Amino acid sequence: GGKNFVVMHVQADAESKIETFAQDITFNQFTLLGFWTQGQYVEVSGTLNVTASATWQSRDLTSFGVPAGAVTEILLSNKNASAERSIGVRAGGSSLERRFNIHEAEDAGIDSLTLFTNATSGSANIEIYGQGTTNIDFVLLGYWSTPPLAEFIETVVDIGEAVSDITWESQDLSTLLPLDINPFSVLEVVVGSEEGGQERELGVRQSGSAQNRFLDLHEAEAGGLDFARMHTNLDGNKIVDIYEESAASVSDFIVAGYWQDGPAPAASLDLFIQGRRAFPQSRSTKLYFTNQNGSIDRADLNGDNWENMIDPSHALAPLGPLGIALDVGGRHVYWTETSRDLIARMGLEIPNGETALNRSDVEILMSGVAGIGAPQGLDIHIASGLMFFTTLSPNVLVSGNMNIPSGETFSTRTDLVQVGTAITANKIVIDEIEDRYYLAETVFDTIQRATLANATRETIFDATGGFVFGGIGQDTVLGDIYFVDSISDDVQKLAQDGQGDVEVIADSPGIFTTRDLFVDDTEDQRNMYLSDSIDFIARMNLDGTGFEIIIENFVAPDFKILINPNELEVLQIPFINDSVSLFIAGPQPIESDIGLFTIGPLPASSGMSLFTVGPVQATSGLDLFVVG
Repeated sequence: GGKNFVVMHVQADAESKIETFAQDITFNQFTLLGFWTQGQYVEVSGTLNVTASATWQSRDLTSFGVPAGAVTEILLSNKNASAERSIGVRAGGSSLERRFNIHEAEDAGIDSLTLFTNATSGSANIEIYGQGTTNIDFVLLGYWSTPPLAEFIETVVDIGEAVSDITWESQDLSTLLPLDINPFSVLEVVVGSEEGGQERELGVRQSGSAQNRFLDLHEAEAGGLDFARMHTNLDGNKIVDIYEESAASVSDFIVAGYWQDGPAPAASLDLFIQGRRAFPQSRSTKLYFTNQNGSIDRADLNGDNWENMIDPSHALAPLGPLGIALDVGGRHVYWTETSRDLIARMGLEIPNGETALNRSDVEILMSGVAGIGAPQGLDIHIASGLMFFTTLSPNVLVSGNMNIPSGETFSTRTDLVQVGTAITANKIVIDEIEDRYYLAETVFDTIQRATLANATRETIFDATGGFVFGGIGQDTVLGDIYFVDSISDDVQKLAQDGQGDVEVIADSPGIFTTRDLFVDDTEDQRNMYLSDSIDFIARMNLDGTGFEIIIENFVAPDFKILINPNELEVLQIPFINDSVSLFIAGPQPIESDIGLFTIGPLPASSGMSLFTVGPVQATSGLDLFVVG
């Protein structure tokens, strides 16, 4: 019973088609396990032979057209009909014992396993290992000319087994995987059955998925294991789901590698303190923005890999979207549609097995609510679970829950309330750290702010007319407010309390009619992004240098459409680690009741006390109390 699986990658053509070959259509079957949303895979077929037993040997892949530094896909096969064999593959120069005990073959066939491995950057070398020199083959199946993610890291990590039969179970990998792994990596998982008497169903999937993604592996015969290899998404908590038909059987779930867009750094949770300001350091990943062509789009920070997250032909595609906000924890992107009096959201990623055209996770959060219409600027306050948005009908600021209250609908919800007095404003920025908001008011051309707890606003900037706001943003590290005058095309900065002089950061750097500005204040970026109604998106450093257009409408070779982009935001993933560094930013006094929060696996203590002001050394006198 069961099946023998060979898992291979294949490049679909422009019409999403591939070709298959079956020696016997009665007994041969093809199963789609998933697909990558980006990257270019080059198919190859080349054999590598073992010339020495039980030793790692180097092989140069350049003769097969593999470029140096490429990630390759290798088939490991055992042709021995009477005994299992230890077979492995790894990057050239690696010391990792990346070997698997593949069971015996049957009836002149092979038993196999496929793995990704890195060809060295100098000469495209990999290393292969065979327990013997006969009946073991290695076949190069292909390589990534453009990788789907930035890097592939080889590893061998046993993540344990399930404890119940025929049940999808969550498996927490946070203490098993490398500490610096990106929490949103894609794992290469080898599943193996050691059951010698009958087949076994084994599977792995993304946490919370509804896919019954298991394979019916045949028996392992008289030694070794029957293997298959699958890829799955790791979630932000480093959890995956695993499945075993029989928990009593001996099975393996091995992470043999992972793809990621760069690791978390070694010191991955730093808390910065500026008076009351304390927050985790983050890493920027993707730029999301509204596209009035009828979509919510995203791209790499340099503009590459621009994609529609919802197709303009989708049944719930946005009509002239304006405001945008990202919820990293809830994994949602929110947007406003002024013309349809609507606020909606969807996942940051397209659900597994779906496309931008048929994704099923689009939710309408507000539409047709009496007395509230034409939403524009949007931001969210994650700690309170509230969204804040400006409206034109009437001219007010409104707040409401990020989720529709139980028992209500998007048109009958009763939790949407006016915040403060009436105001005509098109942009809002939430300061999550100080529980404060900033508004770009467009009648008298002022910037106003208020705390969430106090509806009384104060004016921190007054242009006294002759000024059109082209977006505002905040540097959350220093608190400074950046804004654009769409008349002069100047990018300006002022202190968060409005004190001191307004500084012109850039005098007409290349923008024309700016619609929005977002400050990416992560330590490795420190720049700003600007959307322009002449249909482009640009970025530059926070000091006004390095201006460059990164996304444009209808430019070769893709000729993608960008119409009047409005609000934009960078997705920032908090670093996760079990260590904390404290930094004092500026001469502000630290209040004795300051609260620090952490997302890492820190041990909780009974309280917190700080004994030094300045660079803090970890001593027995420093206690951390985990409050978030």
